[in-house]
Amino acid sequence: MPVFGSKFCSKSRRLVAGVAVAASAALGIGIGGGGADAAPAPRPLPHYTSTGDNFGFFGDHDYCRGSVHVTLTSPKRGVLKATLTSFGFTGNGAGSARNPRCSSLIMLSNGASLIPQEKFLRATFGRKPGETQSLELRTGSGAVQVMIGAYALNTPVRVLQGYGFGGWVIVP
Repeated sequence: MPVFGSKFCSKSRRLVAGVAVAASAALGIGIGGGGADAAPAPRPLPHYTSTGDNFGFFGDHDYCRGSVHVTLTSPKRGVLKATLTSFGFTGNGAGSARNPRCSSLIMLSNGASLIPQEKFLRATFGRKPGETQSLELRTGSGAVQVMIGAYALNTPVRVLQGYGFGGWVIVP
């Protein structure tokens, strides 16, 4: 029986300590994913909307139409990012069969600032649900009135298609 303080007991303690350190390191890598470079995805910002998070619009050819879901995030301080996720777009006729992509002009606006800010994007979606398009707008921190709408591409006058998305969000 080894006696505490003997050479055999100190070697066994070092062996047990080494195994414990190796096991905890392996467990830490397994739980933590092993890397510190993977940043978490930004969480959607809580917001108030009276029109809902989804809206539909039509596109540029062959009666193409569909709807999108709006997600608001803030990738950095004072910047609002709106991501539109498609539920899938469809159309009628031979032109839609040849070109199933549906394009429209999307506007992101901050209506609560002293100088209204608008940013436009030519968004194109296909038949497959889940396609995304994003816009960023530097709004500054605080309460922001967000408006997102769609305009037809092939008209000389910009006429808003319906209500789109409208609401309030607090940007960090």
